[in-house]
Amino acid sequence: MKSSLNIVTIILCVWLSWGRTDGAQKRESGEVSFHRIQASSLFPSPSSSCVLSPRASNTKSSLHVVHRHGPCSSLSSKKADHDEILRLDQARVKSIHSKLSKKLTARDRVSQSQSTDLPARDGITFGYGNYVVTVGIGTPKHDLSLFFDTGSDITWTQCQPCAGKCYSQKEPIFNPSSSSSYSNVSCSSPVCDSLTSQGLVKQCSASNCIYLAGYGDKSFTQGFMAKEKFTLNSDVFDSLNFGCGQNNQGLFTGIAGLLGLGRGSFSFPSQTAKTYNNIFSYCLPSSPQYTGHLTFGSAGLSNSLLKYTPVSTVKDSSSLYGLDIVGISVDDKELKIPLTVFSTPGAIIDSGTVITRLPPKAYAALRTAFKEKMSNYTAAAGLPPLDTCYDFTGVESIDVPKVSFSFKGGTVVELEPIGVLFVADRSQVCLAFIANDKDDDVAILGNVQQKTLQVVYDGPGGRLGFAPNGWIAFPMTLALNADPVVSFFDPALDILDSAERKRSQRRNFGCTDGAQREKSGEASFHRIHASSFLPSSSSSCVLSPRASSTKSSLQVVHRHGPCSSLSSEKAKTSPNHDDILRLDQTRVKSIHSKLSKKLTPQYRVSQSQSTDLEARDGSTLGSGNYIVTVGIGTPKHDLSLVFDTGSDLTWTQCEPCGKNGTSCYPKEEPIFTPSSSTSYSNVSCSSPVCDSLTSQGYYRNCSASNCIYGVGYGDSSFTVGFLAKENFTLNSNVFDNINFGCGENNQGLFNGIAGLLGLGRGTFSFPSQTSMTYNNIFSYCLPSSADYTGHLTFGSSGGLSNSVKYTPISLARDSASFYGLDIVGITVAGKELEIPLTVFSTPGAIIDSGTVITRLPPKAYAALRTAFKENMSNYTSTMGRSIFDTCYNFTGLETVEIPKVSFSFRGGTDVEVDSKGILYVLNVSQVCLAFAGNGNDDDVAIFGNVQQKTIQVVYDGAGGRVGFAPDGCM
Repeated sequence: MKSSLNIVTIILCVWLSWGRTDGAQKRESGEVSFHRIQASSLFPSPSSSCVLSPRASNTKSSLHVVHRHGPCSSLSSKKADHDEILRLDQARVKSIHSKLSKKLTARDRVSQSQSTDLPARDGITFGYGNYVVTVGIGTPKHDLSLFFDTGSDITWTQCQPCAGKCYSQKEPIFNPSSSSSYSNVSCSSPVCDSLTSQGLVKQCSASNCIYLAGYGDKSFTQGFMAKEKFTLNSDVFDSLNFGCGQNNQGLFTGIAGLLGLGRGSFSFPSQTAKTYNNIFSYCLPSSPQYTGHLTFGSAGLSNSLLKYTPVSTVKDSSSLYGLDIVGISVDDKELKIPLTVFSTPGAIIDSGTVITRLPPKAYAALRTAFKEKMSNYTAAAGLPPLDTCYDFTGVESIDVPKVSFSFKGGTVVELEPIGVLFVADRSQVCLAFIANDKDDDVAILGNVQQKTLQVVYDGPGGRLGFAPNGWIAFPMTLALNADPVVSFFDPALDILDSAERKRSQRRNFGCTDGAQREKSGEASFHRIHASSFLPSSSSSCVLSPRASSTKSSLQVVHRHGPCSSLSSEKAKTSPNHDDILRLDQTRVKSIHSKLSKKLTPQYRVSQSQSTDLEARDGSTLGSGNYIVTVGIGTPKHDLSLVFDTGSDLTWTQCEPCGKNGTSCYPKEEPIFTPSSSTSYSNVSCSSPVCDSLTSQGYYRNCSASNCIYGVGYGDSSFTVGFLAKENFTLNSNVFDNINFGCGENNQGLFNGIAGLLGLGRGTFSFPSQTSMTYNNIFSYCLPSSADYTGHLTFGSSGGLSNSVKYTPISLARDSASFYGLDIVGITVAGKELEIPLTVFSTPGAIIDSGTVITRLPPKAYAALRTAFKENMSNYTSTMGRSIFDTCYNFTGLETVEIPKVSFSFRGGTDVEVDSKGILYVLNVSQVCLAFAGNGNDDDVAIFGNVQQKTIQVVYDGAGGRVGFAPDGCM
């Protein structure tokens, strides 16, 4: 790890005087209202290296976002001038205010722009602080650097032959005649007619549609409205409407054009909505040495800290994203600002505006509170229009009061320190907010305040989301680069404020609540060896006695462990935790999507097939799945299948893998060949079995007289092939004519596995089809580690524990496949949490073998987390990761006491989670609470497989119940 990623420990005193101040008293009392930062972190790094965004590097729908003047940019290295930044930023703000006040029509703005001879200078149409992404345009692909802008809809780039005039740009100008996929839009087309309603000017040249867009700083672009192929990493989109600019003048120098991310129909998110569902997110990096990301689609939005607020309607504009600000806090104290101060003008969020603009009364209150908290620092001259500045010359560390914004819906967003201050140089560091000129000018949340946050634009949901530490967290992303002077934090640094320092020192060896409970004899904690958190160095495998001795029982193995028959080294290495959690969240989103009726089966398949997917380790519905070996065909062909209680249809890859033999993903075992089996037969397209596919949630089609099935999953994986009948063998039990999918076209994240064994409640599931023998009953135990096998047992004669306690299966809304549960309570360390029953009953819950981490309603998770943290207060906390926000560092410890966690289900059934099911171990220095909160109150709760480890879980379909017993793997 580079030195720039090292943890920074701040030990120097901030204050210039040794007097007693309000801030000092707060720090001693443990209150957290200040960021303590090193003064040196405010200023540009001398490094010329570039650190790439992990998300943008690893996600095909994600782009790197760079600032054009930073080391990550391929464009000009001209340094930023602060006066120019602020002047051009003010020009953007005036443009927005003018647009919303109806002072200028679209034609007025263009004609005014064209009447002025504009110098070609560095800058941008809407301000200096915009960020750049690289997008491929045309066939063959021509990579171009475009500003991305949430305040604009139309995407455009300069085009040869520049019939009017083109400004200077770094990359070669796009030449439409060299692209085989380019076409002009007809002047008589509906697309051309809609230009005017989208705030643009429509003209015609012969039969071709001409667009004109003019901006508030008198910049403009004019050219052909056209259709072209756009490429984002490996995602390709045909026939997107864009502007092919033949006459472009103003402050765009160096950049090829603009990527419009507004709310209108011409915007890139709107035109790619069938793939990305009109959802995108970004994180602006803290400094120019880093790229951020711009990510399309919902994959990776797994942060449990992500909070949403509704998108409000912006007066006189359908393109801008409105927000309802309801309050501002400084030093954890809400300012006394009447709500009408914000509601009268309204507010928007904008990626192109640099500095946040506030209503005059709101800014005055913010400035007064900020100055009071910064009274120990030397004031400096203002940097117009910034009027509250400080001289930090000679200061080693600084306490910056925390600033947070409250939005409608209870969402509170705390700004990072880099979102509070704008740095000109060491002697001039300013409060990074500006007052609007008028009370009725719209407020604007600018990009300085958005740095390091994950900002999510959810078009279908009509909401905006915010989460901290967005630089680190998520996939489906584009990479950004920050302003080299304005940005001053390394997002990978652990900048410790006073409370975090206190937490890191908190663990002591005195009497604690947990120790007292232990002395009193209460058994509310697990005491375990810290070494058990580390992966076993053994390569041996311990088999399940039950699976070894019961003919209706199968060995259950984790695909990455020594018990797996998958032979490649890649499959046997420890799984990547980020992949596990990312794919687990994908499964959860797939479940939530299915239960919320967001996607039809046909849409899921068609959407999946339209994407070229990479084959990586993992599975369609999560990387933490378990494997059993089943015999298929005559003679028997043993295949490794993931078993899944959330799916019905069993399927495996089949030769010849499509017409060209290339439509199957790689796997370790030989692919099943139907022609070599004497018991194989295709299902007729006219049969009732084929007709029932649609009612079971699958896609149905026909090829000649053969029935074709299709299954699409939430991560864009899919399987398509013949619905067929075949012999299945479990140890010595043979079942004839089992309906299954013989997959001829299978793509996605299944690598290494032959297919899937469906254990859901539907008629296609394996338990349903073998119910004459096993009475629709099965059970399993997931082993505590990959060094052991568990068991999957069919029927009731395989040794169901006498201690099994049952709870009724409830109906999972909108799905006949999932096994519903009624959670009625959660207990931590022997104390039942105060959670209203409606918190669980409103969304409902399911149990799922494929989801790794249990997902809880937000209020239930918050209660669980609070109780757990109280009982773990003697251990050193550490940073969270992905969906985990409660983690600990157990380095150097021999034993650890973990509070017991148990779930109560309807019917009086209490299930104590094994100690292995409470914590998720990334490494010994990062051991996390193995639960996560759902994004919404009405998202179904999911009891995941980490929490099921070592428990015997019984699915009694005939009795309509699910049972649990401890020590189920013995």
